[in-house]
Amino acid sequence: MKKVAMAQRKGGVSKSTLAILLAAAATGADKQAVIVELDKQGTASLWNDKRGKDAKPKVMRIEGTALEAPCRSSTGSASISC
Repeated sequence: MKKVAMAQRKGGVSKSTLAILLAAAATGADKQAVIVELDKQGTASLWNDKRGKDAKPKVMRIEGTALEAPCRSSTGSASISC
């Protein structure tokens, strides 16, 4: 399973758009994809809501979570599980 993170502190740099496009391309190639959204704006969730409950890729929205600083694993890769 491949994992891709779109992360940038600055707003308006198309993080949600890129995540949606990559996930849609994956599902179009018969791969499984899910978008985990931490963004307060909820752009991916709004997009998902307009598409209907059976549409793919799915969007999971996690509210009330804020990462003040990027977390790092021992290998130096970004992680949200810290």
